[in-house]
Amino acid sequence: MTNNDRYVRMDNFLKNFRDMYVENPNLDDIGLKNSAYYNLIRLGVKPEDKKINLSTNGVFERFINKFYNRNTNCFVDPNWSYFCQFTNRKSEFLGETDEIKIYIPQDADHIEKSVEMIFNYLDDKDIPHISKVAKLIRFDDVVVRLKNENDARDLLKFIENNSYIQEGLIKSNPFAFSSNNIAMVCDGRLSYNSVLADTICAYMRDCKEKNTLDRVSLENYVSFLGQYYNDHFIDHKNLDDVVGDIELIDNTEDDNNYKLVNVKNIIALFLKGIDPNFNLNKYFNEYNARCDISKINRETNDFREARNPNNYKKLNETEEFLMNAVYIIMEKNREEDTEPKDDKYYERVALNSIYKYLYADESVRDKYLTRTNNLRGNAYEFGFRDKLIS
Repeated sequence: MTNNDRYVRMDNFLKNFRDMYVENPNLDDIGLKNSAYYNLIRLGVKPEDKKINLSTNGVFERFINKFYNRNTNCFVDPNWSYFCQFTNRKSEFLGETDEIKIYIPQDADHIEKSVEMIFNYLDDKDIPHISKVAKLIRFDDVVVRLKNENDARDLLKFIENNSYIQEGLIKSNPFAFSSNNIAMVCDGRLSYNSVLADTICAYMRDCKEKNTLDRVSLENYVSFLGQYYNDHFIDHKNLDDVVGDIELIDNTEDDNNYKLVNVKNIIALFLKGIDPNFNLNKYFNEYNARCDISKINRETNDFREARNPNNYKKLNETEEFLMNAVYIIMEKNREEDTEPKDDKYYERVALNSIYKYLYADESVRDKYLTRTNNLRGNAYEFGFRDKLIS
């Protein structure tokens, strides 16, 4: 491991957390996880800033008033009052696949003005996003989720050239890839930091069982996580252990199988991002690969089969092609719609288009399949119509 600041911070965090674990031998799994997560997200925060609460000192209310009747909708959900949320009016299409998740951590002295600058920029550009600001100062207190790579690159340039935001930056999460102190991840429906905290706990429990807590280090944690990844996500061993480690047990089984794909991708991103040669272009390559819905469906089905081999009917090629076609048509219609609607609407429209493609006269049939992602050409080459109605 290269002895630079990022690696030293990770190594120190693991050893300090090990010391806390040893001093509290009766800590249960939930207490251990909460401690790991809390200490992780507050890493690098000044002691005086840890006392600040933006929800009680009027900052959230001022955000809401500032962005009233703008392209950006700013609000606090009473069921999730820890965050003040910012969403663009075009943001309904986000959430179908992964997003570009950007952390812009600000200290207490700068966070209010910096947040206004960031969301004024996004508002003026009318950039689709789903974002949030935490009520406490932490290294992920300002989070912006975007779908478009060019929008993300433009935002990064804006931040880099804004001296006030730069002045207020807290050191970014050392366990995530960073570009100019701006951490960037992809975590699907989960929390990158929460999953990493869970894996740190799993590592500590493994060390305790093997009586190797005295050898806790970043290098050994990376080795443990690499083996964890191979055992569970390549060889599909004991996937239910991952469900327990990441606390997915409150969700439906189908939801868990999809979230296992998220966990796999989060761990893979950490293992790749720790390489000193990992850069912004490689990050975007990773992100773009995660937007392949057909790959997501395949991996979800693989996990379903591995966890329930006796109760699983694997999708055949035609079923996979159908699922992918529905998704492509849904996204095409969603992007073109000036008044976005819910997923069920776009799903019905997509299925109707495919029905017409199957049964319309040959002279007009092709118009019902979009050329987006070469769906029309792929359907012809695959023999989609013949296979589906045969």
